[in-house]
Amino acid sequence: MGHQRLWSLTTARTGFLFFLLLFSAAPGLCQQTFVVEGQVLTDRGMPPATTANLHLETQEGQVVADQPADSRGRFRFINLSRQAYHLTVTAEGFQTLQQWVDLRRGESRFLITVTITSLEKAKSKGAMVSITDLSAPRKARKEYEKGQRAFQKENLPEARRHLENAVAEYPCYARAQTNLGMTLELLGENAPAESAFRKAVECDAGFHEAHVQLGIFLNHQKRFAESAADLRKVIGHFPGSWQLSYQLAAAEYGLGQYPQAAQEYLRAQSMSSEIPAEIHIRLADVYTQQGAYADAYAELQAYLRAEPQGRFAAKATDVIQRMEKTGVLKRSRPPDVASTPHKD
Repeated sequence: MGHQRLWSLTTARTGFLFFLLLFSAAPGLCQQTFVVEGQVLTDRGMPPATTANLHLETQEGQVVADQPADSRGRFRFINLSRQAYHLTVTAEGFQTLQQWVDLRRGESRFLITVTITSLEKAKSKGAMVSITDLSAPRKARKEYEKGQRAFQKENLPEARRHLENAVAEYPCYARAQTNLGMTLELLGENAPAESAFRKAVECDAGFHEAHVQLGIFLNHQKRFAESAADLRKVIGHFPGSWQLSYQLAAAEYGLGQYPQAAQEYLRAQSMSSEIPAEIHIRLADVYTQQGAYADAYAELQAYLRAEPQGRFAAKATDVIQRMEKTGVLKRSRPPDVASTPHKD
């Protein structure tokens, strides 16, 4: 399981149309309610051939929405309040997917991409294993399973109790520590959440999910320098992980290291079809920060080709038209190249 966070789109060029104003909700609008939009894709990057059904509940178990995605896998939830929700996605022939949608921070509109895995592929591939899964005592595994079930039911206090029991029984249970960290973060207990994530990494440096969740956590806390430092140390050990490159790009952006951010976004994009089309918007923002308006223009066009009816389509079209009218493309320069490539 993992979080996704949308980074505000900004620009540092005075006199140019600010991306923040274009891609954020207008002031005074949707102050009390939130909108979640997205798309359900298969692990091959395509909408499922069968209908995907989405079930959204509050932490207390109150059903908020129960609806199918459209033929392109798209969905939209409106009039949501500022709280965490639990999303369950089902489709015939695919594993049931469950994840948190946390609206307690961020802007009034959220964009998510939900990737579901075919049952056939899931059976052949199996779950990603931590070496500590194999050595965890039976009692610890039982507590972890109870905690995971409680987490999926959005009963965070119960999830915490069982996961803490699991790590008390076996402190180096990396999977349990990772899920405990996610639970504690949702409960707003950031210091113990970080301790759990770091304990998971310490116990099993090869457990991919622990590194991803630690990066997400640090980025949420705007501790971009720490996030980038941690991610650079491990990213070479997971050469196929677009998630790590994506989080590193977010950290680099937060640090104002735009060439490095572009490098990592492009690397993530090259690794997997799971990357949402929104990455073109993020790259457009990065290029704008560097004054590379022609490249930003190209990314906006790429977004419109990928999602002509997408969430950012109208705004992207507006920006393109304004760029053409203002002549900013004539003042464009090539994007900067990172002076020191990251060592994998």
